[in-house]
Amino acid sequence: MAVAVWRMLVAIAGAASAWVWWLALRPGLPPSVTFLDVGQADAIVVETCRGGVWLVDAGTPGAARGVVVNWLRARGVNRLSGIVLTHGDADHAGGAPWLIERFRTGRLVVPCGIEESGAEAVATARKRGVPVVEVLAGDRMTWDGDVRVDVLHGAQCNQRSSEPDNTGSLIMRLRTAGAIVLLTGDADAAAENEAMASSADLRADLLKVAHHGSHTSTSHTWLERVRPRVAVISAGRGNRFGHPHPTTLERLKRSQTRVFRTDLDGHVRAEIDDGRLHVFTTSRRAVRPHD
Repeated sequence: MAVAVWRMLVAIAGAASAWVWWLALRPGLPPSVTFLDVGQADAIVVETCRGGVWLVDAGTPGAARGVVVNWLRARGVNRLSGIVLTHGDADHAGGAPWLIERFRTGRLVVPCGIEESGAEAVATARKRGVPVVEVLAGDRMTWDGDVRVDVLHGAQCNQRSSEPDNTGSLIMRLRTAGAIVLLTGDADAAAENEAMASSADLRADLLKVAHHGSHTSTSHTWLERVRPRVAVISAGRGNRFGHPHPTTLERLKRSQTRVFRTDLDGHVRAEIDDGRLHVFTTSRRAVRPHD
């Protein structure tokens, strides 16, 4: 990765009002990745230079009907270039059927061998005439001719019944506007180890911390390979699992990674401009800028 990519300016703006947040979200800005505050779930919006909107995971049904649809409607979005499900757990795939019913959707991308819990999303897509694309490690995609996507890990097609949910979670590397974003779904230690055992380049500027910050992911070795400057954890306030786990937070601290959390920071939006990340949040939590 070029040196310029690593010299990022991470500007943190805690939105003091809805107007300030809307200003940060105004159309015409560089490509961005927004981690929505959907509680103990995942829903990530990727906006491309060419105006495409991709949704990586869709939260729970309740989150889809509330936070996700409200955010998309506020942005004037009535069509999704695609929905990507990292795996079939309800907190990632549960909201997808509802959204597919209400938004024109270009395609549904799922891991090859998505577990039965994701079957409703696949069935809804096929009923609506939305193409279903199964992917696995080694596959490549281009989103709207703008974002290059490498699938670094995913369930194998012959492991439909035996692959544990989180072990089969997609890990995807997104490259756009001179920066790299690594999205990990609920990947566990086994999934991370499989990705590290490959020849894939895992370095990234921004890391989505796997499995809501569970201690079963984000090992010290993983962080040494990824070397993120910024990490985002999607977790629910006061969740019963204790996510993010103190062990994971300590590993991130030792790696000198700037951490944002949806349970503390609300929506977390990273705009990408010539290799620089500008991060905005909807909370009033005081955070110092980090180069």
